[in-house]
Amino acid sequence: TSEIIIKIISETLSTLGMRLSKGKTKFHEDIIYNSIKKDKLSWKLKHNSNMSLFDSLMAVKDFSMEHQNSGTIIKEMTRIYKRIYGWQKEHFKKDFEIFIAITCDIAIHNPSAFPACAALLSKFLSFLDDTETKKNINDIIEKLGNISYTGYIEVWLQRVTIKQNIKYLFNDELCKLNNSKTHNIWNSDWLHSKLRNKIKSTNFFDQNIISKLDNVINPNEISMFLINKSSV
Repeated sequence: TSEIIIKIISETLSTLGMRLSKGKTKFHEDIIYNSIKKDKLSWKLKHNSNMSLFDSLMAVKDFSMEHQNSGTIIKEMTRIYKRIYGWQKEHFKKDFEIFIAITCDIAIHNPSAFPACAALLSKFLSFLDDTETKKNINDIIEKLGNISYTGYIEVWLQRVTIKQNIKYLFNDELCKLNNSKTHNIWNSDWLHSKLRNKIKSTNFFDQNIISKLDNVINPNEISMFLINKSSV
């Protein structure tokens, strides 16, 4: 039946000079099963709402190996973060470095989920002392430093560390603006001197806003990154 329907549609489209895309056109006998995206179905079959934090992160990690950058990963990492945002140290049953390692691994393979990953890292790091925090941040930067979207990650890592007692110097041009008001992120020599001086004298970091930030990222800070994935 499905073959006949596709044949009729194809013949009709051909009269209009159009055709179905082979890459996007599929037919199935089981309408119910195949009406759900494979990544969503895979997640529904393996996910359990009663999972521990460790099991939840491992489930996302396992899922992400088959469905890289799926919108489901962003949603689940955000859901996990909202779940633990108000937790105190005694709620966590395992070493924080284990959670940090799993979260970093998910971030490496799923850059679109990094805002939620950064938020989780900020929560885990908040329970460590300065020495442990510095060690873990250095490990995170080293682990994530060899991937192509390092700049994007460094911007979020700067948000994670900007309220810490330890200062970190990141390589991304945008991150350097917080350390030097005179740093140029682009070549503006070709601009009129008045406009060029205006740009150079502008502080792109609003210290008033930064002073009000908590060292743990608020869920509202990452919620905007769910908008484009709301229908995935």
